[in-house]
Amino acid sequence: MTHPSSVAPLFAIISLGAVHFVEKLAIQQGAPPGPFALGQTAVSLLVVAPIWLATRRHRNMEVLRRLPFGSLAIIGIVASGIVVLLSIMALSYTSATHKGVIQASYPLGTMFFAWVLLRERITPVGYAAAAVVVSGLVLMTSHGLGTAPNRGDWILIATVPLMGFSDAYAKKVLSHVSPLTVSFGRYFFGTAFLGLLLSVLDLGVLGDLLPVWHLLLAAGLMTALAMELFYWSIKSIGPSLAAGMLAAAPVVTAALEWWWLDESFLKSQLLGIALVILGVAALSRQRATDDTG
Repeated sequence: MTHPSSVAPLFAIISLGAVHFVEKLAIQQGAPPGPFALGQTAVSLLVVAPIWLATRRHRNMEVLRRLPFGSLAIIGIVASGIVVLLSIMALSYTSATHKGVIQASYPLGTMFFAWVLLRERITPVGYAAAAVVVSGLVLMTSHGLGTAPNRGDWILIATVPLMGFSDAYAKKVLSHVSPLTVSFGRYFFGTAFLGLLLSVLDLGVLGDLLPVWHLLLAAGLMTALAMELFYWSIKSIGPSLAAGMLAAAPVVTAALEWWWLDESFLKSQLLGIALVILGVAALSRQRATDDTG
């Protein structure tokens, strides 16, 4: 019988890998990144909110007042606000597969902040795995050392420490609240932040999303599923291991991009993708050993 702790990351992998592809389709069809980021996060909130509210039905207001709203706001603003906006903006310059692979390297940031915030030790295997991941990223984004990473790649690379902090910080919060509460807080505060940002900056209007409403709906639904399962995995198997298992998501993205958009990859890029996946898998295996040892 398949253990639930392995099923949750599997569905998260499929959902997350497909999200990158759907986002790229929307950008190619003219969706403005700012409104799309807001709409996608809002759809995820609309999926999670009714479920969260149903679990709160029999709770008193005192319990609600004890929720760590400040911590949930930090996670939401960083993960579903700043990172979502930057990563969708990056798709105007780079491919969905590049986005997927670079975001698969988030365990590098998670490993660092898990050490800073949670005092999880970093072993020599962890350092070696990090070196392999970085080597893979260099090969993929530089087209085999032939060119420099493009603007979109640099934007995505800048999100690695942001998500690493968010994932490790979420682990601390999950010791007090449920994964569903973290998801709700993430999307609520992410939506509020992006809504405020779009009200003061000229990043486009929501009406421009009408031609891609179906892609917006799909991206929001899959994001909600992926992140809820991801937070469940963080609580059950730890932040580094959960983030490591998501390294396989770029395989889904690359397959969709190759099949649907006729995207081609150099052998050096495929090697880079493989190195990232292998490196994060090694990091995942290390964390599994540490958690049980």
